[in-house]
Amino acid sequence: MTNVLVVVSHPDDESLMCGATIAKHVSAGDKVFVLVFCETRADEVLVHAASVLGFESRQCEFQDQRLDESALVDIIQEVEIAITEWAPEIVYTHWSGDLNRDHRIVSEAVDVACRPKPESSVKLLLQGEVSSSTEWAGGFNPTWFETLTDELWERKVAALFCYEEEMRPFPHARSFPAIDALGRYRGATVGARWAEAFEVRRVMR
Repeated sequence: MTNVLVVVSHPDDESLMCGATIAKHVSAGDKVFVLVFCETRADEVLVHAASVLGFESRQCEFQDQRLDESALVDIIQEVEIAITEWAPEIVYTHWSGDLNRDHRIVSEAVDVACRPKPESSVKLLLQGEVSSSTEWAGGFNPTWFETLTDELWERKVAALFCYEEEMRPFPHARSFPAIDALGRYRGATVGARWAEAFEVRRVMR
């Protein structure tokens, strides 16, 4: 069993970025913990998404789109607390170049909290993409692909239906058809039906 930590800015980021990968970990017997920083109107829905994908979660009380008004050290400390509590070997977070400033701040905090100290449990740090934020910034270059089955992808979609109010009509990037198209494209990139893609920030063997 592997402990996995997912650190994101907002409720729904976890499902957009790595919902099917979370389901894959859970199906393999891994324990997945999701740390969410900002309060939004989707807070209550996080519980429903957690039940669909099988993760445990903790919600912080930072203000949405105002993480830059908080001291970075306070954000880093929340991540460090989660790492101490859950001892993850794998950590997923936002891509450091995301258009969304909250995403970039959380990514930086995770990078600092996961620095390779001798006592750290973290062996793999991955940065993922969030539709309608990552692609609009440009430059995301995935180097790690989690290949997925139809069943795992359907669980991701089911989790996103919990956040239906946050989704948009096609052809918006955060629409169900666009999310499916991205999953198909990432899968085809590596010869699979579906995939979620990440950049490797750090790996230690």
